[in-house]
Amino acid sequence: MKKYSLRRIALISVMTALAIALGVVESFIPSVGIPGVKFGLANILILLAMYELNILDAAIISIIRIFIVSLIRGTIFTMGFYMSLVGGILSFLGMLLFVKCFKNFSPIAASVIGAILHVTGQILIAIAFMETPYIGYYLPVLGLIAIGTGILVGLCVKGIMDSHIIPNILKKYDNNEQI
Repeated sequence: MKKYSLRRIALISVMTALAIALGVVESFIPSVGIPGVKFGLANILILLAMYELNILDAAIISIIRIFIVSLIRGTIFTMGFYMSLVGGILSFLGMLLFVKCFKNFSPIAASVIGAILHVTGQILIAIAFMETPYIGYYLPVLGLIAIGTGILVGLCVKGIMDSHIIPNILKKYDNNEQI
């Protein structure tokens, strides 16, 4: 089993808390024009963890964020929760595929892939819950918006990665204190 330094655990915890905070704050931002459209700001932390930490850390942040935000919002085990969960899983798997298979794949491109897969998962759940395939007609509009929000999230991740803050934190504070 992989050992983690206390600093690394603290970093993962802080990133998870930030992802939760962004998810909660974003849920209170009203959709402009199209219902349900969000920026996906919490994905900044997930994609950043995927690039700067490892896949397990990113998965932990993603799953905990989905559950905790749903608990805070009171939407746990509702259609919205399942839309978030399935969208998050598809998004995570898509980003993982491109980040790991193509070593030079930019965070911007990975974010766009993730955003498109996230809305695809949401539409699939909406079709299943509402038992009508016509909701699928909403996908092209959401897909175009996902490209824009994916670029925004990817640019944030790229900016943070270019600052080298995560490797510096891990290197500077790693005192080989393992648990």
